[in-house]
Amino acid sequence: MTVAELLDKLSAPEPPLLIDVRPRPTVEAEPGIPAALHLSLDELAQRHGELPRSRDLVLYCACPADAASAQGALLLRRKGFSRVWPLAGGLDAWRASRDGVEPLGLMPVNGLAI
Repeated sequence: MTVAELLDKLSAPEPPLLIDVRPRPTVEAEPGIPAALHLSLDELAQRHGELPRSRDLVLYCACPADAASAQGALLLRRKGFSRVWPLAGGLDAWRASRDGVEPLGLMPVNGLAI
């Protein structure tokens, strides 16, 4: 999913759930997209059952070729999720698209036992 597609979906009545799959030390040192849920790939593998299957899930990372987010999306697809995508360009693409733009008011993650 491209950043433009994500921005379009974020204005929908039920926006996608954003999942930051970067390692925890990286997330603590460098915050990601506001309101994103942080689940490392290991946590994603263990806790996928807590994620909503009826909602779009967009995974992102900051690795070359979106490797971690693509791996996470593949893992979830193998677990039966059909509405899951890696964010093309990851966190860098998000930041580039938002440069000079007012912060986007994202909905907090509610009702998720994570």
